[in-house]
Amino acid sequence: MAGRILLVGCGHMGFAFLSCWREEGWAVDVVEVNEGRRGIALGLGACVYEDVETLRASGRTGDVEMVVYCVRPQVSEDVVCGYNFLGEDVIHVSVMAGVGLERLASFLGGDRKWVRMMPNTPVLVGKGMMVSMGNEELSAGDREKIDGWYGGCGRNEWIEDEGLMNVVTALSGSGPAYVFYYIELMGLLGESLGLDSELSEELALRVVEGAAEMVKVSRAQGVGVRSLKEGVISKGGTTEAAFRYLDGEGVGLREVLEQAVTAARDRAEEIGS
Repeated sequence: MAGRILLVGCGHMGFAFLSCWREEGWAVDVVEVNEGRRGIALGLGACVYEDVETLRASGRTGDVEMVVYCVRPQVSEDVVCGYNFLGEDVIHVSVMAGVGLERLASFLGGDRKWVRMMPNTPVLVGKGMMVSMGNEELSAGDREKIDGWYGGCGRNEWIEDEGLMNVVTALSGSGPAYVFYYIELMGLLGESLGLDSELSEELALRVVEGAAEMVKVSRAQGVGVRSLKEGVISKGGTTEAAFRYLDGEGVGLREVLEQAVTAARDRAEEIGS
């Protein structure tokens, strides 16, 4: 890539992207109001600015090819409008939950190229999952550029139904927190039952890590995740006893998860309304 990436906001997700891009050797400029975060970005080799006015005064925006907005959706309009001076060939990428393409386009006007993207935090270790949707101005070549820019961060998939983006947000964007919560709870549970706390958390971590790898390998062989689950649940065994409780005699885990993910989806819809 000959041009530069402009990152607006260097919080958790912005930092994850910046780390990935710098590892890949991309040239990145960062606009960040927080002094501490600017210092972190500077330490990663980015060119750093405290606001859009300072950026404009630098004269370094002529070769920007992509601008990525990693700010809170509540301030989306105020932030994005400040970048209407960028050329119409620049690709604008929003990772702001709940803010739709039509609304994003209204912030800048004209035939601007927009991508609405939902990533998750494993981007930080190159294992992120991103789901994207572009507007009509985005060409097939532009999509290839996006895939190239984000290739080192994980995997990017494209969808055509924007109504599904809030589902992606609830399932994948929030998803790592669900897994972290599982590891935390299983670790604490093991400790409460007598295991060493460090060993207990390590067991939970290895279960998640190993099971995920088994799913990847088995899918390539045409074996689904349900078959893997059933392979662990032997009749009359310990796992079967656990699943009798999980599947209805006790908490009804499926219903609990459905309610949790639905709540996250509904909140994404509220933010965008």
